[in-house]
Amino acid sequence: MEQEMFRERNMNLKSRHYFLSILIPVTVIVGSWALLHDKDEKLFLSSGNPVIELREDGFYPKKITIREGETITFKTTRDTYFWPASNLHPTHTLYPEFDPAEPISPNKKWGFQFDQVGIWEYHDHIDPDARGIIYVINKDSLRLTSNGGEGDEKGEIKCNKIWTENAEKQLRCWDDLFRLLSERAGINASFKRFEELYAANPFFRKHCHRQAHIVGEGAYWQFDEEKKIALTDTTKLCGYGFYHGFMQEFVSHGQDNEKAGRFCENLDKKLESTGQCYHGIGHGLVYLHASEIWDDIQTIINLSLEGCKRLTHTNYLTDCFYGVYGGIESFYWGLHSYALDVEEKDPFSLCEGQSTPEFTKYCYNAFLPVVYGFTGLENTLKAIQKIPEDDAAFIVIDHLGYMMNKYETEIDQANFDEFITLCQSLKPRLNKSCVEGFVKGFIQPKQPQTVSGNALNFCASIMLSKEEKKACIEGTFNALAYFYSKNDAEKVCKTIKDEYKALCFSKLE
Repeated sequence: MEQEMFRERNMNLKSRHYFLSILIPVTVIVGSWALLHDKDEKLFLSSGNPVIELREDGFYPKKITIREGETITFKTTRDTYFWPASNLHPTHTLYPEFDPAEPISPNKKWGFQFDQVGIWEYHDHIDPDARGIIYVINKDSLRLTSNGGEGDEKGEIKCNKIWTENAEKQLRCWDDLFRLLSERAGINASFKRFEELYAANPFFRKHCHRQAHIVGEGAYWQFDEEKKIALTDTTKLCGYGFYHGFMQEFVSHGQDNEKAGRFCENLDKKLESTGQCYHGIGHGLVYLHASEIWDDIQTIINLSLEGCKRLTHTNYLTDCFYGVYGGIESFYWGLHSYALDVEEKDPFSLCEGQSTPEFTKYCYNAFLPVVYGFTGLENTLKAIQKIPEDDAAFIVIDHLGYMMNKYETEIDQANFDEFITLCQSLKPRLNKSCVEGFVKGFIQPKQPQTVSGNALNFCASIMLSKEEKKACIEGTFNALAYFYSKNDAEKVCKTIKDEYKALCFSKLE
């Protein structure tokens, strides 16, 4: 089943300790601070002539708000060269002008004038784990507009006017929205907005994994500051990105890794998210090691896999391993400080060099969204059919079927045949897995009608062979068990046709 949600196809994003020792209750705890009022905004703004200092423990202040046109002076207390620059690392492409283009002597300063409104993440090119965020607001007001989004008088970003016009701008605007909400209003406010967007906006539902990551990252810093927060079923939406982001920050910022494992094991069982929490540990291990040896990808992978073996309960090793490869995959999308390029002639080349068939399988599955996103459907199908190991090929084509359903187009009864034909055009060994993966794309959390509606209707197509139909129905109920709590899934099983009920309930055991 998919571990990382696919981002917008063919979108070039590269132009792009304190630990809670008690279980977190499932009921919502009201946050202790509300969205800042106008009179409080001054506390959030720099007081003029802002200075950011790179200290031994990172940039200070880590977050700062300035007005458009202001200049920030960077200096360091470290006795070594430093190099503040825009993400991504090492290309600095998100705001390329924000880059001194060479290391700065520790006894010198460097100033940069920010003339682009937005939320700009940056890092030290020499020590990429030192990171910060600069909020640049409109110079004539307290409004913070970003990538075409409209801001209100309290600095909150609104992204509702642009989502049909430019996918990249839309996704970046939502990124900024949730960073700002987490910073100013707290994570509970982020959860509320997340639920609203998920319910109302189909484009958001398709591409919300990265925003879920951002909410999780913000939640970690709220925990670190001892602010109260509660975990609800909202944290399970969008491929469990919340847990991936939360644990990524926990582990990568040097917290006690054994505590990270205990946190996952102690997650309230009602949320049934333990495996996804371990997946986030895999992400965090990657970012932790990348901060030290970012230019040696295979060594980062090897060290992170070993970390999984030390930290992870045996039942969840697979989740952590997938998290490692998912963390590497995110570098290709520019969703962290680091950036990698896809090798178009052999996009799965990294996976072919893994040490065991098990790790090869995890790598192929995690890297599929990158291959699909940067090389297109035709080239991806060719690459998958060349995978020699059956287990790896079956998992990857299952994943691709899911993505074709979920991201290529809006699917309805009228074009079922088109996708069945595509699956049947592959090498025979891949047909059933392709169909099984495709039907999983119909299943939506909190939308039970998608099971007895589109999914089982698709499985009833006369174009499917007997074996393909069986795989299709299996895929439907596998997805139901994955996306829904046991209690909610049982309710769905009770509503479907009698001929399927026994199989449906069996998948929940």
